[in-house]
Amino acid sequence: MGHLIPLTEFATRLVLTHNFSVTFIIPNFRFPIKSQESFLDSSMPKTIQVLYLPPPPPLADVPSDANPSFFVATAMTRAVPALRDSLKLLTESTGLVALVVDVAGTDAFEVAREFNLLRYIFVPLCAMSLSLLLHLPKLNEEAQGYSDYKDIPDPIKIPGCLPIRGTQLVDVMQNRNTHTYKLFIYHTKRFNLADGIIVNSFLDLEPGAFNAFVDEEDDGSGKKPPVYPIGPVLQTRPTSGNDDDVECLRWLDEQPRGSVLFASFGSSGTLSQ
Repeated sequence: MGHLIPLTEFATRLVLTHNFSVTFIIPNFRFPIKSQESFLDSSMPKTIQVLYLPPPPPLADVPSDANPSFFVATAMTRAVPALRDSLKLLTESTGLVALVVDVAGTDAFEVAREFNLLRYIFVPLCAMSLSLLLHLPKLNEEAQGYSDYKDIPDPIKIPGCLPIRGTQLVDVMQNRNTHTYKLFIYHTKRFNLADGIIVNSFLDLEPGAFNAFVDEEDDGSGKKPPVYPIGPVLQTRPTSGNDDDVECLRWLDEQPRGSVLFASFGSSGTLSQ
């Protein structure tokens, strides 16, 4: 849901603000999807078509100790044949011009190329996180000889950002030998195949990271996709109940304008000191 909600908000903006026609395609992970269906039914404009792909082949070969991110990314890869069938129908019935995928959806790029579609990645994270993802393949090479990033003595440099300790990287990047980490490397290496990367942030919030994106496009080391800041994309519509009944929101409304700092910690909900 941490990716689904920003994607639906982005799709809604394309429809309501720019008069785009959008089809929202949902892979089927064999999970109960009633909560997804309920959320989409309550929050998406009726003009957005929602397609649920059929379940992919069984994932019995996925390691039992695999991180949930690995399971989801693998299921998305195996949903590509079903995605191809859906895109074929859409190209025959609509003026389809572009495919926007999640950060773990780059395997769909080959299908997009088949149908001459522009290929975009939507990143529901901040620009600093995107800078880390783009820099990860090079960082992985620099970390040869270390099993974990926490073993690197010096702070890790991320383009356009303050250096951070290896222990402060997200959990799935801590151990370089896991299936999930290797999948991260695989997808981030494919980011350069995109025609553009759309990120949920804005220039005034993270100028250093966005300046680094421009510098990397012009560094002569190969094609770097342009980065488009379109944030902040926030969940503006309640998913259940009435926001007027939430005590903390009533309290916030009573505070002086400009006195509250909003910080979103994403799905994890915590930060190190």
